[in-house]
Parts: sequence; structure tokens; C-alpha cells
Amino acid sequence: MKDIRYRYEIEYFVTDDSAGKHKKKREVEFTKPKDNWGREDYETLAKYLRLQEKSNRCDVSIIEVKAI
Repeated sequence: MKDIRYRYEIEYFVTDDSAGKHKKKREVEFTKPKDNWGREDYETLAKYLRLQEKSNRCDVSIIEVKAI
């Protein structure tokens, strides 16, 4: 059976030593509805966003998560 996927628009800040601070948006899919998210789900999302930035020395701060 296929898992249900939920689509979200994530707005977040990326702070990088070389590039400064930038506000970005990205669409992601998650397997849980936002109402059931816990702290570890936000940490997983932040880790995913850091990997997408392709920078070893950046920090990600999630501003807002919207269902789309």
C-alpha cells in the first residue's frame, strides 16, 4: 500500500558564513499531516533543508509551514 504524501510550502532563513542570511521558499512532501508533527519532525525537515543548500556551514531556521 502506498503512503499518503502531504505537500507543504516551507519558508525559511538560511544563514551561511560566506553568503549571509537569505529568506527562501521550497516545496516538500511529508508523510504526516502537519497537525501531528512533533519537534523531531521539524528537526528532520531542517536537516533536509540544510542538505539541499549544499553548504557544510549553514544554519536553517524554519519560519512557516503551509499546506498546499
